[in-house]
Amino acid sequence: MKFHLLLVLALAGACGTASAAEGFDGLTCDADIAKTLKGRHLPNGPAEATDAKRKDLGLKDLGGDELDWGSQVWWKICGATYTVLVDQHGLIRDALKVPAEPGASLVFAGACQGGPKDKEVVAVVENKAGATELPAKAAWIIDDAKKRFATVPAEGMLCPRGDGLVDSWK
Repeated sequence: MKFHLLLVLALAGACGTASAAEGFDGLTCDADIAKTLKGRHLPNGPAEATDAKRKDLGLKDLGGDELDWGSQVWWKICGATYTVLVDQHGLIRDALKVPAEPGASLVFAGACQGGPKDKEVVAVVENKAGATELPAKAAWIIDDAKKRFATVPAEGMLCPRGDGLVDSWK
């Protein structure tokens, strides 16, 4: 009897895992990519293999950071920059297209002056030539309780030019 119960539980777990769509399968550049990624499982395996498999999307893994409950991963998809929040089971909890304009703005991740205290932000910053502090045009934080991105006011926020520029991670 115990064996049958364990078998049923194992099959139920496998079915639950299989119900979420796999990463980038069926994704196209004309889709709402951020919305489509939510609830999917991030592909398991080397990033290079995933990138090579999805050349039609111009897919490029830009790296990521560990969170207490999962990770934040950065991707170039169809020429745009995206960041996704992935839980410990590989499920994409939230996805954000970071609306940077090539040449005019850059994507930044880190701590900014005038930003939320004790929180890092994802920000679109103005690309001012020669400036060491770049003004934020839009910003988000990770809401760890909801495992989602949350918009924060960008007015008066200055982010340092340097290691936090996602575009320089290429």
